[in-house]
Amino acid sequence: MVKTPVQISNAHDAFFKRLMSEPTTAGQFLRDRLPSDVAGLLSSEPPELLPGSFVDEELAQHHSDLLFRAHMVSGDDSLLYILIEHKSAPDPWVGLQLLRYMTKIWDRWRRDGGRRPMPPIIPLVVYHGEKVWTPSLDFSSLL
Repeated sequence: MVKTPVQISNAHDAFFKRLMSEPTTAGQFLRDRLPSDVAGLLSSEPPELLPGSFVDEELAQHHSDLLFRAHMVSGDDSLLYILIEHKSAPDPWVGLQLLRYMTKIWDRWRRDGGRRPMPPIIPLVVYHGEKVWTPSLDFSSLL
């Protein structure tokens, strides 16, 4: 059977979701991949995986999502919404795509009773292509 790109993407999404559902693994991944000034705010405790998803059916076909409560070194709790988008080829429009996902997540969060301040969203792009990734991940680079 020949797999389509969507099926391959879903396999990668399923792999990451399963991997990141382990709190110890997720905590290590976040500390390794977040900017050091952000990672330095996280306590050494593993983040707590929270139930539910803010992603609607349209977006669920394209990426996986996980919501964590992370304890901070200050003793406060913070919600970190981890959005994982897989790419097999460099995409110069990824910043717009991520911004669209983020606004949909915040809209859903607000409709579900969320209050200000909104939780920060940390979008992560996982690239598994052969070419070097050169497009900017910043939405502002598109302006």
